[in-house]
Amino acid sequence: MTRRPVVGVTSIPKEAMSGFGPNPHETVPEFYLRMLALAGAAPIVLPVHAGWNEDVQSVLDAVVLTGGGDVDPTAYGREPGPTVYGVDSSRDDVEFRLVRWAVDGDVPLLAVCRGVQAMNVALGGSLVQDITTEVAGALDHVRTDHHDGPVHDVRIEPDSLLAELLGSGAAEVNSMHHQAVEAAGENVRVVATAPDGVVEGIEVRGAGFALGVQWHPECLGKEDPSFRIFEGLVRAAARRRT
Repeated sequence: MTRRPVVGVTSIPKEAMSGFGPNPHETVPEFYLRMLALAGAAPIVLPVHAGWNEDVQSVLDAVVLTGGGDVDPTAYGREPGPTVYGVDSSRDDVEFRLVRWAVDGDVPLLAVCRGVQAMNVALGGSLVQDITTEVAGALDHVRTDHHDGPVHDVRIEPDSLLAELLGSGAAEVNSMHHQAVEAAGENVRVVATAPDGVVEGIEVRGAGFALGVQWHPECLGKEDPSFRIFEGLVRAAARRRT
């Protein structure tokens, strides 16, 4: 029997209720797990506050970085602005190390929303801390009222992994972020932008599969073209397993 490739999904720490009151939890929205399972993977949750565990590496065939609060601006040499929220330096540290491990070892990597920001910073890049105040003529990128459907298009660069998955030209996406990639990190290529110029997708040059998207493909469902991103990740993970 062929084993499904194991994909580690980073948790989103938060406080939640349990049988004896509110206490810290490490959770993952079911959207991520469901899309990965539908694409043929065996997803597992990677707790970020348990610290870096090198033993886990031996079972992982791919990694997904999830959404959440903002990356600590001090990690890219800036002071936090007034709109920065949800900073978790311990999570940053674990995800930075995961990114570098994946890129160095050519382990398939998909980064979503906050994840693409962590990916870029881990590789030496910087971020726009608040699109509304820093990008002239910016679209409304915080459309949580329409999380499961497209709200704007993105332009995908030809000759890119993302173009292989979705096609070059335009794709329609949802949008739930107030930060974005500013300066791209080392060997990072910008492969998708919104009409206002905000970066929506990055890749690592020379990697088999190291892709970050600013939108939330996990919320768009199996019938949306963005599901092909999960299928591509799982195919890459299966190749690594074999």
